[in-house]
Parts: sequence; structure tokens; C-alpha cells
Amino acid sequence: MHFGRLTITAKLHMISSLKMKRSTIKHILNRLRKDYNISVIESGLHDSKNWVEMTATIVTLGSGQMDAIFESLERDVAMNNGLEIVNTEKETW
Repeated sequence: MHFGRLTITAKLHMISSLKMKRSTIKHILNRLRKDYNISVIESGLHDSKNWVEMTATIVTLGSGQMDAIFESLERDVAMNNGLEIVNTEKETW
């Protein structure tokens, strides 16, 4: 079994309040959980309305499967309106 963690730091555009950020991020996180069957949370930058840090974890049978899911996840997050990925950090065991 392979375990992996992907942390994405992204800049939010057109967000005017923390309430709007929470609503946007909640929608994104719920959709990612549903579509990819992964554990994902907002892991940092909670008080910033312009930045978000999300961390996803996954368990797979092979490392190739994990890499494919992480790449798909990054593409999906990048295609969301108002999100610009600035940094990603992967760790696998």
C-alpha cells in the first residue's frame, strides 16, 4: 500500500470577505471529496481572504495510481474559477 499527501497553496481572486472564501472553499472541498474519494481539508492560511492551503491524503495500491490521482486533482483545482495554484508539495510513503 502507498500513502500520499498533496498540499496545494493557491491564490483566490475576486473574493471580498472571509465569508465568501469559506463558501467557495467549502464547495470545492466537498466536490473533491465526492469526485476523488479522498480526504481533503483546508489546512492553513485560514485568516487570509486571498490565499488558501488545502491538503489531500490518499491510500492506493500502487504509486502510479497515486501519481495519476494527484495530477488529476491538481488540474481540477487549477480549473476552478478564481483559483491560481502557486505551490504544490507532495509526499509519499
